[in-house]
Amino acid sequence: MRVKEITPQEAFQILQSQKNNVKFLSTATSFKSLEWMEKAGATMYKVASGNATHLPIIDKLIEINKPIIISV
Repeated sequence: MRVKEITPQEAFQILQSQKNNVKFLSTATSFKSLEWMEKAGATMYKVASGNATHLPIIDKLIEINKPIIISV
């Protein structure tokens, strides 16, 4: 398997493609990235272990009311 980091613009293009059955999951590391992911259509979120105790981000994710995966 090849791994490639994609830009936010490339991710958005993938999301916009109706022929791809892609579930968009990303790690929210800041309120700015969370805002971008919401606009891009994220269906769920991941919280990195380093942010597992960052309650302001977690509270915002709970408010958004989408599935959350928290790494510990």
